[in-house]
Amino acid sequence: MEEGVIFHKMQGPELHSFRGYHLKIKENKLEALFAHVWPDNSMVVESVKEIPKEKWVQVTLTYDGSSKANGISIYMDGDKLETKTSFDNLYKDIVFNKMRDPIYKGTVEVRS
Repeated sequence: MEEGVIFHKMQGPELHSFRGYHLKIKENKLEALFAHVWPDNSMVVESVKEIPKEKWVQVTLTYDGSSKANGISIYMDGDKLETKTSFDNLYKDIVFNKMRDPIYKGTVEVRS
């Protein structure tokens, strides 16, 4: 697979400029995106190493909450991957904070 989302937490990504976060396979590499409004207010890192095809791997994503791309780490089978940064300009929240949208019933995101 060259492209596909592993996991994400976004609501209507095109409508809200990818607000939220995702980990996806992009051009056989792992991409982590955290965004308020992509690309102007976001951070995106991508693994330098490609992921293997036709093999199960364990992938872990960590983030330290710093709003800096160097606070994002991607691991494959327990080994930290070298990453390159595409965007590093996150300065607002990545969640919806009870925002209402006429397309969706209720709040877009509810914080507990």
